[in-house]
Amino acid sequence: MSWSGYIDLLGTRDIARLSSQDLQIYLDSFHSALADFIHEFDGDCFAFSDGAFFTCRKFDSFYPFFIRVRNQLFQADAYFRCSFLPGKIVVDDGNELKIKPLGTFVTYKFAGVAPEAYQAESVFKGVGGVVDLKKPRHEEVRERLKSEKSATKKEELSKNIDSLEVQFQQDCRKYLVDSFYISANGKKVNAVATFDFSYSSFEVGDSEDEGIPQYSGQQRLVDSLISSCYSSLARSSKISSYYLSALVSMIRCCDLKKSDWNAKDKSWILTPYAFRHLMSEGSLRLLKDVPGFHLVLLTAFDHLYRCKKDNGITVDLENHILSHLLKVGSCFRDLDSVQDFVISSESKKKLIELKLRDARSNKKR
Repeated sequence: MSWSGYIDLLGTRDIARLSSQDLQIYLDSFHSALADFIHEFDGDCFAFSDGAFFTCRKFDSFYPFFIRVRNQLFQADAYFRCSFLPGKIVVDDGNELKIKPLGTFVTYKFAGVAPEAYQAESVFKGVGGVVDLKKPRHEEVRERLKSEKSATKKEELSKNIDSLEVQFQQDCRKYLVDSFYISANGKKVNAVATFDFSYSSFEVGDSEDEGIPQYSGQQRLVDSLISSCYSSLARSSKISSYYLSALVSMIRCCDLKKSDWNAKDKSWILTPYAFRHLMSEGSLRLLKDVPGFHLVLLTAFDHLYRCKKDNGITVDLENHILSHLLKVGSCFRDLDSVQDFVISSESKKKLIELKLRDARSNKKR
């Protein structure tokens, strides 16, 4: 089954206003990243200016290519949106028309799911990937099933679809992460659920993973992401919220089962770099005014409790997390209106209990 998408490099207009030379360097970095890792890709990529259509044979064949392109571009502060959905893009590149003795007109027609891929990328108000799991899959096999007359072959095709779907769900657990982006309209913000390609343990973790070959050339991305988010806030609060989708994805890729807080030393224990950096005072100062940032903090709280569900969470860690969230008043307003894919009902209840416990404790003092 084919999968396709469209990738769009963001910020080209802003750079173009400042410097044509910088724009050229920016576009070159985009095309270089695609070219550098095309050997990882089992499919076709049609790149032009600040965008590219691509189509591949299998769902899992895109992941190695995508994560390397993402890491190389993000570490260079070059961000993009990329859609990914079932279907094949059809390209007609044979339309070459001579229009005058010294000129040639060349047009590329993108058909198939190209319009859907372009639309999905345009609707996504975030950075990184957005994967469509709602669109019907295994269409080629389903079409054969519809037209098949033999009962035996119909049964075989039905079993094939079931087998393909089992494999697909396994790939989803391996390569994807639940995420969301922020739709901001003035002071009103809304979270929209999505699926993103997961970040590696190295990208969100610490230096002990540096020797693993599969992470060769990668860098941790949360620092540059937070810096870019803060820089964009001065120009547009709406644009700054785009970066939050990647932060959500990173947080949900953190393994927090052994995470803890040392109250005496005021230090994290066995906690991935991306999570503790997001929960730091420095990040709070930079991001607290970004529309929807409180939703990222609520997600961090929710993810921590999900990871610690079996092992339990210490009082010191609870107190530290609560004190951090209390510095952002929005975390405790209208919790009932916050969707469960941001923070579960169970985590909402726990957060309210902790706030109440803190209030009672302060009253006694």
